[in-house]
Amino acid sequence: MGNNNSQQIHLTPPIQKELNPIELKYTFYWQSNSDPYDSNQFKTWEKFDTSNQNHLNEKYGLYIKDTKNFIFPLLHPSENYNVDFKQMKQIHRIDTFRNRPIKVEKLQQTTEINKNYLEEEYQFFWKKNKDP
Repeated sequence: MGNNNSQQIHLTPPIQKELNPIELKYTFYWQSNSDPYDSNQFKTWEKFDTSNQNHLNEKYGLYIKDTKNFIFPLLHPSENYNVDFKQMKQIHRIDTFRNRPIKVEKLQQTTEINKNYLEEEYQFFWKKNKDP
């Protein structure tokens, strides 16, 4: 009697359960200038979004182990594209003339990308689940 049954609620983003720090060894970019094949244009590069970074890290690991498998689909919001690691291109699934170079950079410290990755996921999670 007189028990105070207060409950604490801990919100944890689901990404914490899925993240394997060992897998995040690379950062992937796509060439974002208007015509990536125009040598007069300055090359600009954009990082793939967070979900595709994790996905591409996994798929690139598979490619390194077996170079016969080199084409992989991208995830939302880029699901209309495949990545070809042999040609290092992002290629539209239907119109293959719509393609852009990609590049991959090996990370010096995997802990740095994991910290940034978790920060991005927390920001997304808290914005999405913030009380009205």
